[in-house]
Amino acid sequence: MNITEVYKKKAKILFIDDDQYVLDGIKRSLHNTGDHWEISYMNDVNNAYKSILHSEYDIVVSDIKMPTMTGLELLEKIKSELKEKGPEFIIITGIEDKELKRAALNLDATDLLNKPIQKEDLLARLNNAIRLKSFKDKICAQNELLEEQLIQSQKMEVVGLMTSGVAHDFNNILSVISNYSQLLKMLAEDNPAIKTRTEKIQTASGHGQKIIQQLLNFVKKKDTSFEKVNLDILVGESIDLLKSTLSKKVSIQFHRLQNNYEIMADHTQIFQIIMNLCLNAAKAMDNDGTISIRLDKESINAENVVVLEIADNGPGMDTTFIENISSIKTSTNGTGLGLTIVQRIIKNHAGTLSIKSKKDKGTTFTIVFPIIEN
Repeated sequence: MNITEVYKKKAKILFIDDDQYVLDGIKRSLHNTGDHWEISYMNDVNNAYKSILHSEYDIVVSDIKMPTMTGLELLEKIKSELKEKGPEFIIITGIEDKELKRAALNLDATDLLNKPIQKEDLLARLNNAIRLKSFKDKICAQNELLEEQLIQSQKMEVVGLMTSGVAHDFNNILSVISNYSQLLKMLAEDNPAIKTRTEKIQTASGHGQKIIQQLLNFVKKKDTSFEKVNLDILVGESIDLLKSTLSKKVSIQFHRLQNNYEIMADHTQIFQIIMNLCLNAAKAMDNDGTISIRLDKESINAENVVVLEIADNGPGMDTTFIENISSIKTSTNGTGLGLTIVQRIIKNHAGTLSIKSKKDKGTTFTIVFPIIEN
């Protein structure tokens, strides 16, 4: 379950009691809660046990004294089977059952409910248990996503090492091509046709070497180093690499600033942000669409800033996804860094990130960095 599903889901509650009269009474008390909760009732604890294992109940409210299996035995078995993914348990006991109450709490029951059951008391305890379950589900989903990000990060590190080795070898091959083309050009000074062709070879190999160097800068592992960075130049370099990486069906439009406004930044980290957001945009568009990158200078609260805007015309994201985006992975089916990491990098650069998106209308990421005043 991802975090968006945690927020959207309807609470699923199961009541268990071998006394059908008790279940009927609870059902009457909760008859007007159908829009908020999905409620089931069972008077056979063994069937209830099987149902809990195969249905994702959020809350189980069980009587403590039942034939064949007590509520405590049921609680212990479910905790053993499902662990942290199991439902919250509310145990129904009699007021005098102090030892049973203590035993239920020792088994990590969420709450206790005394007989006779009062509607207001039942509703309060159910709401409290649902809040606790929602919180636990959110934490569990975040942990799973962090684990996925760690695994992805380790994969990217391996890919980076492999890429670095291949890039160095390929760079050596391009150097040989470039050197031989220069030699051929020297030998063909009196032959304009051959000279022209060798110049094209040199131009192409030079372009290839530039792309390889950009790739090496991207995968290079080094400590964070802040220096003056011209964002206009950096975005241009990123686009050169992107054009060699993305599908030909992806068009990149760059509305550039073309000035010397500089920011204090780690060159590699800003490069990673640009590459990440653009690669995710292409992925969201199924590698067929337009990515628009805009740079501009603005004044916000009397402070001069440079604005980097990356927009796509993909499927967009719904409101719930955007509201919880700081807790979830990069983008819809994206790859690379998570948005939480992107946000952390931007924050460490004294910048801000805002997101606008509409279903079927695309997504726009707007990043603001303070300008270094000369």
